[in-house]
Amino acid sequence: MSTFAEIDFETADHSGTVQVHADFQKYYYSHLVGGNRDIREKYNAIVYYDDCVDFYEHWDQNCFDPDYDVLPLEFFRPMVTEVFSRPAFDPDVIRLGVRKPLINDTPAKQRIKAA
Repeated sequence: MSTFAEIDFETADHSGTVQVHADFQKYYYSHLVGGNRDIREKYNAIVYYDDCVDFYEHWDQNCFDPDYDVLPLEFFRPMVTEVFSRPAFDPDVIRLGVRKPLINDTPAKQRIKAA
């Protein structure tokens, strides 16, 4: 299982994954409460569709474990501060057409080591 510390929100595909979160997450629970679990299919023509499917299958949906050993909120403060301190949709950060893996364990290991 991956952790939030391993997610690298640097490119358009990464920020797009966050933008469609609700519809992709519904695949795992919506049908249990009378909703449409396939609502994510409305995005199947976008280039990042498979990235979104992989992200939610391998990271997001399996993170609801009450016994999981979590890091304190303070650990995430520098990462959140960095993201919100830069200009929204900064072209140097949201690089259209650039694709990178959503999971990058190198900065994750560095962040955890520094904590």
